[in-house]
Amino acid sequence: MSEEKSYYKDNLPILVEKLKKVCKNLLEIIEQDFDTDLSDDKLFNALKGKRQAADDYIYNLKRIDDLENEILGKSIDENDETPSTRNFAKERAARNKQQQE
Repeated sequence: MSEEKSYYKDNLPILVEKLKKVCKNLLEIIEQDFDTDLSDDKLFNALKGKRQAADDYIYNLKRIDDLENEILGKSIDENDETPSTRNFAKERAARNKQQQE
């Protein structure tokens, strides 16, 4: 019996390669030096942009790992707390419930 291929599984390697290119672009943003003539509000926005680029970089790295494991057919540990598997709404509800008690 032959294994059926899906459009999703066929295109995962393409997505992984695109995400790797995105990661390279994010690193360039993170590595850029600041202009010394920036005003305070522009400096703040530049720092915020670098922080967002770093967060996106980390998220994409974890997502690439998840997708590559899926391509290889490896099972992902259900207790893994990667951003792609965490449920932030449930975590916040649990914190609110603890605070109310």
